[in-house]
Amino acid sequence: MNDSHSFSAQLNTLYLDPLPNNTQYLPVRLSPSQTAQKHLLHILAYGEMSAVPPFFCSISGLSSYCLLYTIKGEGTLHINGNNYLLTPHEIAFYYCNTKHELKINEHHTWNFQQYFFNGPSAGIYYSEYHSKHSIVTDISALSHIPHYMDELNINYNRNDLTSELITAMLLTNITTELITEDHAASTSSSIPTYLLKMKQQLETNFHQDISLDELANQYNRSKYRIIRDYTTYFHDTPINYLISCRMRVAKELLISTDLSVTLISYHVGIENVTHFINLFKKTTGVTPLNFRKEHQLHSN
Repeated sequence: MNDSHSFSAQLNTLYLDPLPNNTQYLPVRLSPSQTAQKHLLHILAYGEMSAVPPFFCSISGLSSYCLLYTIKGEGTLHINGNNYLLTPHEIAFYYCNTKHELKINEHHTWNFQQYFFNGPSAGIYYSEYHSKHSIVTDISALSHIPHYMDELNINYNRNDLTSELITAMLLTNITTELITEDHAASTSSSIPTYLLKMKQQLETNFHQDISLDELANQYNRSKYRIIRDYTTYFHDTPINYLISCRMRVAKELLISTDLSVTLISYHVGIENVTHFINLFKKTTGVTPLNFRKEHQLHSN
């Protein structure tokens, strides 16, 4: 039995609290190629959850590693006799063969992404990470991990070799950055204050009409200086990052609400719905409606 089939059989034993709003959560199982399973870091399953209380999930005996990234809200991971509160911008990295439980805290919602992965070098990254860190890491403002996660969301369900190589690269980038996070956090203090404020502004005010000209006026820098500085520290342009923020929120709304594509487009600050649809497809590879249908199919 290959790695993927073995994992799928193990995942069938996943226990979910039988309450209606929890039975929808089951990671999407993937079928990586034999080449990927033998030589590359590869994703075995992926899940994005927008949970409301009560939510409870108990997992054990899965031959894979897990990256769990909290986008919004908070939840709790219980593993090895310890409880870890998971809040936004934190990542938990753990081995799924160990019994662990996920639950939502009362009066909170929890939006998180979860990647089950394996590969010939996965154990090395895991051991090196845990020789320096706790299970949960709070990533710094300098971190590229959210961007890598967005790229994984686009790429994870494609099984051609090029896409599998990209997936392996992204998983390598994420785990490597987690291992070296202390260094990244120490260098974050060197980021110009205006860039940190700008990044926070883009994350918070994504629904507003923000242009490069307006940013240049607001922060009293030339457009070229802003692009150069922002790209130097965050490896992306301000406008591309704004688009990423908008698409991330749009995906959350498509999964967790019944809002129309038009209303979601308006909510994320794009008044031209056709432009929103084209931008969403360019970013994710599918239209908003097909994205919603795929996630509804996987949850049923």
